[in-house]
Amino acid sequence: MCNIAGYIGKKNAAPILLEMLKAQETFDGGLSTGIATIDNGIPYHAKVLGDVDELIKKTDAANFPGTIGIIHSRPDDNYVEFAHPAVSENGATAVVANGNICRDETLFNIRQSAMKMMEESAITFESAVFLEKSSYPVLSDGRFVPYNEAVAKYIEYLRQRDVSNYAEAMSEAASKFFSDVVNVMISANSPDSIYVSRISRPMNIMVADGESYISTSQLAFPKIENVKYIKTLPHMKTSIVTKDGCTQSPCPITGGNVTEFSDEETAQILKDTRETLLKAPTSMDSMGGGIFVPNTQPDKFRPNVKAIYDALWEIYKEGVLKTEIRETTLPWLPETTKVKRTFFYI
Repeated sequence: MCNIAGYIGKKNAAPILLEMLKAQETFDGGLSTGIATIDNGIPYHAKVLGDVDELIKKTDAANFPGTIGIIHSRPDDNYVEFAHPAVSENGATAVVANGNICRDETLFNIRQSAMKMMEESAITFESAVFLEKSSYPVLSDGRFVPYNEAVAKYIEYLRQRDVSNYAEAMSEAASKFFSDVVNVMISANSPDSIYVSRISRPMNIMVADGESYISTSQLAFPKIENVKYIKTLPHMKTSIVTKDGCTQSPCPITGGNVTEFSDEETAQILKDTRETLLKAPTSMDSMGGGIFVPNTQPDKFRPNVKAIYDALWEIYKEGVLKTEIRETTLPWLPETTKVKRTFFYI
């Protein structure tokens, strides 16, 4: 699964982001990595195939200026073009995302209507590639476009028309490209906010004095004083994160529905996860009684990945969680397709 971190405050963002993402490599990702910051209205971004160490080694990411930024890692190393962030045509807006694209036919057609509008406006997609099969949005020439680039380009497409602000554009983009995801954006045109459209994938926030941190897992949060609160950002909403905290946009995310797990279900997922990890090293795809599967029915989404991450976080806090990277297959991919995944055990 992808991991994301973000920071906005009074310190240089890049070193903080690199440390936050490095901490989350314990959980997953680490096969392609990218970062974006903003300083004095100028965007900086870089991405590589490899982990945080490779990003530092091959780019100037550690020295990127700016007190706002986002960083991302994904568990695939097929194309550097597919690494996040994706940027808008003018380079001002950077988007990272975590999740799976819902294969529902109605949602596919809605996504394709947005792609058609952008193509007709002569918007280009630098990361588009020909693939044998994919759930990514597709261009008229048959090339597939990574989800986050489609979202980044669509946000700026909306802003150049009649959408008044980035929060509204984020909500509309999340609705048009509705899937089992969380989208995170920064823009040089709005340098005082990080925008988070969370549909179902996990995203946490920690707010301290004059600075805010976001991350896929609480594992990433640094140990600092004067923390005001730590919480999960709400699903089906766009949150506007500033150095002083966060608010939610009144513009709704539409296209489906998410039902949270009850306390009883959450306790059972933790129990199932613990028992599974005691038996043998296990990838996230097989944990929690098998709940880690892509959401396919938009009106019946469950925050499956969040539940697994919460369970892993509880076990991690006990000091008994161990990890290793292996090649494996996934139940929703052909048996001959091998992917790298983090395996967990106790």
